[in-house]
Amino acid sequence: MKTLKYLVSAAMVVTSVSPAFVAPAFATIVPSGTTTGTMNSACATDLGANAGVLLNFDGSHAFTTEVVEIGQVDGPTTEVSGSRVETPGSRIGTGTATYSGLSIVGDPYRVGGSVNMFGQQGARYKNWSNSEYDFTADYSTTTTISYECHVTEQKEVYHPAVHIPGHPVLGYYVVNPDFNGNEEAAQNSCNAFNALAPVAPNYAAPGFWGFSPHGNCVFVQTEAAQDPVDEPAYWTLGDLVERTDLTTAHTVDETNIAEDVPGHEVNGGPWTQLPPPGTLWNAAQVVICISPSKTVKGGTPGAWANHNGYLGSKCTTSWFNVAPWGAGTSTSNGTYISVPGA
Repeated sequence: MKTLKYLVSAAMVVTSVSPAFVAPAFATIVPSGTTTGTMNSACATDLGANAGVLLNFDGSHAFTTEVVEIGQVDGPTTEVSGSRVETPGSRIGTGTATYSGLSIVGDPYRVGGSVNMFGQQGARYKNWSNSEYDFTADYSTTTTISYECHVTEQKEVYHPAVHIPGHPVLGYYVVNPDFNGNEEAAQNSCNAFNALAPVAPNYAAPGFWGFSPHGNCVFVQTEAAQDPVDEPAYWTLGDLVERTDLTTAHTVDETNIAEDVPGHEVNGGPWTQLPPPGTLWNAAQVVICISPSKTVKGGTPGAWANHNGYLGSKCTTSWFNVAPWGAGTSTSNGTYISVPGA
């Protein structure tokens, strides 16, 4: 009789993955059910391939194949495409910022002794040349598991069938104590009976054997009759023997995924940042009203002109005379020769 058993030994510990801003490094993994099935199948196939070796025996052997893991090697850890989720509110701009969607906020104001008026330039968009942000993503690592198929042989010891013959009642004849007569003749008669006593191994006995009284003799029993016993053949298990000559080696790949691992992206690419709702970015202070004398070539005063996208109607001398100061005061030194008359 030959039996095949497939066992898996994997005394391994799973370590939780909790990386900070980096892809995880996988710890020793416990093979999944699919991987375990693959390993078992490979060992079963190997044992079947050695059937010719095993069948050289007489069938009185039991063979066990066991999967024994001997090592793991992790491949590179890669981010699973499409799994990245940016953490809301974590993006910040880096690199160079420029503004777009420009407009002038508020009225013109004066700065020191300048003959121009200035305005605050607001922007709808702040455009960063690069950015960075926090995120979560899934990471995949393929682990190559090395294992061997160890074969153990356990011989079965054969015990053949045994026949134990039975025997009739055993004993001997003596002269009947109640006998009255020629005692010597009676004793000779008993001795003749005893000479026919059944003996091993056949225990052949005369038909009268064991009857008492028989003639002038009585039977003294020394052992009761026993029926014959037939014990069937059977097997018992012998010692276990490691069959290192049948050991085979394999590898199997298992891919594992760590989900929702936190990370930080430092090269998030260009990013347009919006201002808080209902506001604009404070882009710059720019000239919005000019009165250059060159508008009337070679003469003074000049003529007011809107500048830098100002669409208002306060580029006038009347407003210039009452405009607030963004910097400086009414005592600021200025000639104002190009300011048109009011």
